[in-house]
Formats: sequence, C-alpha cells, structure tokens
Amino acid sequence: MLKVQNIVLKSDIDRLPREIIRDIAVSLGVAAERSFGEIVDNIWEKLLDDHDLRHSVLEPVKHKILCGKTSVTWYTFSEETSLEGVRELIIRNSSFNPFQEIRVPVPDSLTSTPVLIGAAQGETEHEYYLRFMRKCGVVRYYHGYQSQSLPTTEAKTIYVNEAQGCIEIRTDARTSDKYARFLGQLINQERFIFTKDILAPFGNNIESIADQLDGELIDVIARPELLVEDFSEEQAVGVINILTAMNDFFVNNDFDILRRKLQEAREQFEDSFLSVPFTALILNGLEKVGMGVPDKSNRELRGLPFYDFLRPHLQHQGGFIRFKVTEYGMENSYTIRVGLSTKSIYFMTPATENAIKFVRDRLVFTE
Repeated sequence: MLKVQNIVLKSDIDRLPREIIRDIAVSLGVAAERSFGEIVDNIWEKLLDDHDLRHSVLEPVKHKILCGKTSVTWYTFSEETSLEGVRELIIRNSSFNPFQEIRVPVPDSLTSTPVLIGAAQGETEHEYYLRFMRKCGVVRYYHGYQSQSLPTTEAKTIYVNEAQGCIEIRTDARTSDKYARFLGQLINQERFIFTKDILAPFGNNIESIADQLDGELIDVIARPELLVEDFSEEQAVGVINILTAMNDFFVNNDFDILRRKLQEAREQFEDSFLSVPFTALILNGLEKVGMGVPDKSNRELRGLPFYDFLRPHLQHQGGFIRFKVTEYGMENSYTIRVGLSTKSIYFMTPATENAIKFVRDRLVFTE
C-alpha cells in the first residue's frame, strides 16, 4: 500500500514554502545558495528513485505537501448510496492498482479529462488520497523564426473518507466538478455525486461560519439587502446633502443650519421612501460593499461601529475568516476565504492536513 510520500510529485515540492525547501536541501546535502528552481531539481534527483530516502526526508512535511494554498470543495452521494467499498471499485475499474503503484502519463497523452495516476493510504483504514493529472493548457515558445507548443498539466488531490461519506476535492472551485464527474464515472456513480452545501446549516451567514470555527471575521463582500426602485438622481443628491449637512454640523456646530438642510433634503423624498431606513438609502445603487481590517491586525470586523451600523442592511456574498489550530503543541493561525456561491473554502494561508481537518470537522460534519 502506497503512502503519501509515494504519490508526491516534483511540482508538490516546488509549491512548498521556501524555508521548508531549504530545510530539505540541507538534510540532503544540496547546496542551498542556488536558485530555488535548481534546488528543487537537485532535491528531486535524489528522491526520485530512492524510496527509503523519500520516506524519511518527506515524513516531517507529509502533512503539508498535498495541501498548501488551495480551494477545497466537498462532495457526497445521495442518501441511498454509500461510499463504503469505493476503494475496491476504484481498483477494479482502473487499468492498474493505484494503491500499489503510481503511473505518470507522458504529457502528450493527457487531455482535459483527469487521469488517475496513484493513491495512498491515509491515517486510518477508511481514508485515502487519490492523485489525478490532466492537461490544463498549452504554452507556446518562440525561438527566432520557429515556435513550439507544449502542453501544461496539473496534478490535483482528492481525499476520500468512506466511513464519513466524504469526498474532498482540492482544486479551484471552477474545475472541481470536472474531477467529481470523473470520480463518479470511475466508480459508476456519476449520477449520484453532488456538491455538499456546507454553508446551508449556517443559513449562508458568514458570521455563523466564523463562530463555528471559533474564528474572527476580518473581511466581507456584501450587497445591499434592500434595493429601492425608482430612486431618482435628485433623491440621491438629497442623501448626499443629508450626509454633508451632518458633517458640516460637527464643524460649525450650527443646529439651525443642520435642521434647515435636513428639511430641504427630506422634501425631495416621496412619502413611500420615508419608511425606508436611511442606511438603506445610503447603500442603494451599490453593487458591492467591501469592508476589512488590516492583515496583521488582531481585530475583527464585528464590533467595529461602521460594520455594525451597516450589517442589518447587507447581504453577505463572501468573506475572510481567521482562526487558530493547535498543531504539535503550537497554535497556528490560518485565513480562509469563504465562497457562498461556490460552496467552497480557499486557504489563503498554506494549509496543513490538520487545518483542513479542523474546517472539515466543523463545517462538513455538523449533523
């Protein structure tokens, strides 16, 4: 049975944080003063055919190497279909046993349809990792009067936990369905695999999601909750006049001027608008509203006066959450972007298996 170290590719090492690549280079006796491209090349030359060395060198980073900055989307089967026995179906329907060997196809043989190249056992007997490759584009190189087109490929990971009924696809949310469909075809369940709506239990409320992760809401993208129809340009000017009058009052402290300007602005509104909250009128016409705190700040949006003032009149479309995970005795901070429309999570901070599991346990398996 292959382990995670067996299904690591050169591109996986290249995506590791630079300090980790330097540590691996030092442990292998690779000169670390070269360019990172050369360092990765030399590391891979030493690890490619020496399986024992690969296991020992990559053991300390195996919880990071299939993660990194990645989008994660979860899938499941219909209630009538179980994931138990999927491993056997994968082996039976593949041209080789991917849990015992890895087969990397030549680039020219790849198409946009993913190809299974190998699989590895997870921490328990019920979980495992599947590695796929596919052609994702073409790069054209020019030299003088000549040119050459070469295919570009990508390798992606699918985590499966049969006991929990979990299919976790680690790729851009725009292409995750492509991998899900191929996996469904591979195990004869294409019609029964669907995206798991991890945000529905929280009412698509990003604040509830942040609470579930014991995290902090640090950035949001939202739309105005209320769209006021037939809102004229003159009435929009009235809103600006009200804001300007209030601002001027704190400068000149003349209440009579403030009262007069407010009355003039009020007369520009029809009776139907008088019942609309003034905050909604301020936001009317905006397609998106974005608010955030500085990246290195220890604050979050909730509790900030302006956010709390606007919040009742906003409909969240997505946002960023910062949370902490205790790993190997240390508390590490991670930031994710929540996609309410894609039902996916993107790790802005390079993820580890522990960090992804933390999110998975809190958001996916909440029942």
